[in-house]
Amino acid sequence: MQDIREPLLTLRGVTKLYDRFRAVDDISLDIRRGEFFSLLGPSGCGKSTTLRIIAGLEQPEHGDITLNKVTLVNAESGVFLPSQKRNMGMVFQSYAIWPHLSVFDTVAYPLAVRKMPKDQINTKVREMLHLVGLEGYENRMAPMLSGGQQQRVALARALVYEPHVLLLDEPFSNLDVKLREQMRIELKLLQRRVGVTVILVTHDQLEALSLSDRIAVMNAGHVEQLGSPADLYENPRTAFVRDFIGASLQLRGKLLGRAPEGATIELDGAGRLEGRLHDGAALRDGGEITATIRPESLIVGPADGAAQPNSIEATVQALLFVGDKYECVLKVGGQDVRSFLPRARGRAAYEEGSRIRLTFPASEVTIWPR
Repeated sequence: MQDIREPLLTLRGVTKLYDRFRAVDDISLDIRRGEFFSLLGPSGCGKSTTLRIIAGLEQPEHGDITLNKVTLVNAESGVFLPSQKRNMGMVFQSYAIWPHLSVFDTVAYPLAVRKMPKDQINTKVREMLHLVGLEGYENRMAPMLSGGQQQRVALARALVYEPHVLLLDEPFSNLDVKLREQMRIELKLLQRRVGVTVILVTHDQLEALSLSDRIAVMNAGHVEQLGSPADLYENPRTAFVRDFIGASLQLRGKLLGRAPEGATIELDGAGRLEGRLHDGAALRDGGEITATIRPESLIVGPADGAAQPNSIEATVQALLFVGDKYECVLKVGGQDVRSFLPRARGRAAYEEGSRIRLTFPASEVTIWPR
């Protein structure tokens, strides 16, 4: 019996150069059998190039890749298995659904290329269309399908020949918000039913956080941090990961002193706060810092209420109602900071120009060097 925790796909020292530009810079990854793994990062960080290298659509200058203990790439010895021999399914951003083929023929195409008998093709295609919720659409042509239906066809085509790995390159970017939410749930349920290993490329943190077992956050061609969604959100190792995963209220100040249980900081023009030093932070007393807290950890109250420990006053500069919360700009001392405020049901809790009190639980405040 195979261990589902063992690596199915490994990358070691993979590097891709375009002239002197390192699009992918010495990446090493172990992707486990049956997991949903995401490459997350901004445009130009190297995530799509990494996916294309895995798929066999790009050839790296350095490194090696193995799938199920079979060597796909060994740049030093010149081994490069072509994409059609890697047994991987891929869904492109545009879906690449052919306009002249019916849904049935589109899904059947990979099986026909593999010269599977027609009766087996018929059985497997109908099973896969049932799995993706497209029964009864066999004779529809691509122009007659919605965006969500085209995505289901692309998924069915990529899964029908039972690939070792399913590769997804920004698969939700062409869908509207509501359909994107629906397809995220459907994709997760489909992956659980099929049990296929999935590698998703996305710039959307919500997609990565909601779908993934693990995420590799990429920046400038390398992996900035690898971990579970909760670990990346709660314990970012770098300022880049902190700022890319989720939102945080950030305040400038100076470190006044430290103790075993935490540290004291002086905010620019806003008073003092207690917090915890970021792991490994090299800070000296008097050094410039950035104090951060996730907006959901803030305790918000009226400015004229009783002062609480670790609290400061703020003025609401700008306010945007977005349904479940308010996006806002707050004036804290001499600083303008972006944050979120909780929505109060049935009444307007805040107004532009109003004063509020922010209480910072010391355990939720992280102090970073600036």
